[in-house]
Amino acid sequence: RVSYQVDGTFFYLSPSFVRFDLKKLGDRKLLFGSNRGAFWVYTKEEGKYFCGRPDDPRELPEGVPRPDQIADALGLTPVQEDLSWDSLEFVSQRVESDHQELMFLERSPDGRAIVRKEYWLERSLPRSVSRVVFRDPDGVMVMEALLRDYSSVGDRGAILPRDVTA
Repeated sequence: RVSYQVDGTFFYLSPSFVRFDLKKLGDRKLLFGSNRGAFWVYTKEEGKYFCGRPDDPRELPEGVPRPDQIADALGLTPVQEDLSWDSLEFVSQRVESDHQELMFLERSPDGRAIVRKEYWLERSLPRSVSRVVFRDPDGVMVMEALLRDYSSVGDRGAILPRDVTA
């Protein structure tokens, strides 16, 4: 596991255009990017680019998310509203005293429900996303993002986390 204290520039145009450049003192540590047809990730530790198509779950280095997962992890992608038990993907929820957990599930070929993604929403104002979890088909956590210290962006009331640990 490698930890960096970095500064980043993030660009996101829904649904598939992402550029996230993470640097420490001007030295690039990670670069994530995607468009409609491809995604790419550069890691300084590996010293190379990894590329793939969004529909091709190519292996990335352990702990490195795909660019589309970054927008999800920041809580920027809209939650699908038309998911039901009858579809291959559906949403369930659990409500705790301090948070509401939205669980995005997929139906396996043998009919089992598999949790693929979780959003943890704070129940107190401003009701922000505090945690996002991605799981593999076996239910094993492959990425967790903790989102804290939200602040306003622009004059339209949007808020974004200033502290993201993934």
